[in-house]
Amino acid sequence: MSAIVGVYRQVGPPVARDDIDRMLERLSHCGPDDKGVWCHERVGLGHRMLQTTPESLHEKLPLFDRAANVAITADARIDNRQELIDVLGLRGRLKSEIADSELVLAAYERWGEFCVQKLLGDFAFVIWDGRKQQLFCARDPFGVKPFFYYLSGKLFTFATEVKALFCLREVPRRLNETRVGDYLTSRFQDKEITFFEDILRLPPAHTLTVRRDGVQMRQYWTPDPTREVRHSSDAEYAEEFRSIFTEAVRCRLRSAFPVGSMLSGGLDSSSVSCVARNLLMENGNDLLHTFSGLFESIPECDERVYIEAVLRTGGFKPHYLQADRVSPFADFDSLLWYLDEPNHRPNITLQRSIYNQAEKEGVRIVLDGLGGDAVVSHGLGYLSEVVQNRRWAEFSEHVEGLASHFNWDRRALLRKHLTPYLSEAKDRRQWATLASALIQIPFHVKYPLSRFYLDYGLRPLARKLRRRFLGPPSDGNGSVRPYHSIISSRFAESISLEDRSRQMRASQSNEVNTERRSHYHHLCSGKTPLALEEFGRAAAPSRVEVRFPHYDIRLAEFCLGLPPEQKLWQGWSRMILRRAMNQIFPEEIQWRGGKADLFVPFERTLRNYGQDYLEEAILRTPTGVEKYFDLSVLRRRYQRYISGTVSEANTIWAASNLIWWLQKSGFIPVKLDEPQASSAVHLATSLTNV
Repeated sequence: MSAIVGVYRQVGPPVARDDIDRMLERLSHCGPDDKGVWCHERVGLGHRMLQTTPESLHEKLPLFDRAANVAITADARIDNRQELIDVLGLRGRLKSEIADSELVLAAYERWGEFCVQKLLGDFAFVIWDGRKQQLFCARDPFGVKPFFYYLSGKLFTFATEVKALFCLREVPRRLNETRVGDYLTSRFQDKEITFFEDILRLPPAHTLTVRRDGVQMRQYWTPDPTREVRHSSDAEYAEEFRSIFTEAVRCRLRSAFPVGSMLSGGLDSSSVSCVARNLLMENGNDLLHTFSGLFESIPECDERVYIEAVLRTGGFKPHYLQADRVSPFADFDSLLWYLDEPNHRPNITLQRSIYNQAEKEGVRIVLDGLGGDAVVSHGLGYLSEVVQNRRWAEFSEHVEGLASHFNWDRRALLRKHLTPYLSEAKDRRQWATLASALIQIPFHVKYPLSRFYLDYGLRPLARKLRRRFLGPPSDGNGSVRPYHSIISSRFAESISLEDRSRQMRASQSNEVNTERRSHYHHLCSGKTPLALEEFGRAAAPSRVEVRFPHYDIRLAEFCLGLPPEQKLWQGWSRMILRRAMNQIFPEEIQWRGGKADLFVPFERTLRNYGQDYLEEAILRTPTGVEKYFDLSVLRRRYQRYISGTVSEANTIWAASNLIWWLQKSGFIPVKLDEPQASSAVHLATSLTNV
């Protein structure tokens, strides 16, 4: 991942080159191959180059077109290069001489701000238009490439990472406590805010135009939930999926360096790896490097049998990492500095270890199967449609299939998908009618109806629903206490956390009543750009760019438009992928019922390697932590975690990460007598110094 920075001063003195240089120096880990600065009066653009594609070997950024009076800085991979070269009249030149940033600039000169609708790929770019005296900023549809900015009445500045913005004295560095609340409640639907007040993200699929007289943000793409894909047979659906998916992988193989792929043995990583291997072999290229984590000390989570099933098909150069020996706190100070915020992904240190391994092999491009669940969809939203239409036999078939293929709990499936249906009952007569219909579901017809009723938990469900009709329990003051958690109630009230959570739930309430709405909701989740940003920042120090074939708008639009039966069939989820990959990856992978639960090894390594860190954060909390946490509850839950009686790993991990980040970023005091104090002071100083 290359890095971009820039400054636009609407009023005041011209931009100083020193400002751009300092920002680029802060992001030196993102682009070791080249550095460029362009300044003109009130505008300055900067670039740090990580060479990845053949064209980038000769690319110089920022790029200034004197005739058109436009300049660009970009971190971009454009996939529809040939189409743009033809349309923009660039066929007379060698393709290798035409950089992706040049195509973006030419597209802007032809179509103006609508150029983003002509681009396929992953990008974050900024164009200075001297004629219009404006900056035009854009980010790709899913947010693979990051973009952060600060805007005031006098200054607009942007960067690939937040830390670079603080090189300017005018940019304030204040904690955004609303984001702290989001973090502790795992609600990340807000795609703009960050952990810093007034530092914002440009949301995915948006443009931002900045002029002296104001700014304008525009969304240029969103998945269309009304579009339908129709074919006459399962084979035709599978063929089109395979074609689109193969092209998505092909576009992300464009590299001047060896290419690697994550391989866990699951459907997503296996499909990406096998298709990439086939494409490389067709072109006579080198073997595909694969990177796999093994959990030898945790056999129930070790995927070696599936990984080796893929590797036996040939064309790979495998690399292994003993993942069960990687501490979640490995090189923790460094990790917090690169991330700019608390860690959202428990296994990010494992990812970093793999990126380090890729760097040693000379691999700069690593393909990742992230996104398969959201883009292809498991199709489970279809169960709600089946229940709403009272197709009980079909519902029974799917539940039995899911329980058989994936070892899912039948009662949990019933409760999840029947509760919304049953909750429509308003009185006992209506409840009796619904219960009679439900008992007709042909599960295990050999069972007496009374045993079926008890086995599948419908009687407790009925009691819960009747209680629900009477209203929720009160705390004695006529109001409902919303948080029985580690969060301080005073802090929750200060940021209106209950109202914020209620608004987020309300915004999603109408999006999950059908498979297509559920699929759309997952595609548009705020967790997606957050994960993509974190993967990019973790990989940058290793000179690795991570690419995600599933996050291709052509594939996303196709999968969203599929009939639900192409996603869920006889209890098999993601059926379209299983059919499309027939004979591309092994049969053992094609008919896998699930995948290893990586939370188990995370919890194990957290216990083995993290207890000192956890106790330092939770039992010997620094001053200021009590503002955000109910410490008595937090410590009680920590004791439950230590005793092993209840799994509290997620809660304890999130709390300790936040505490460490707040302390090491200088938002709460550092205890100078601690062994970690010197590194904490260094980290906080590096984040605050100009």
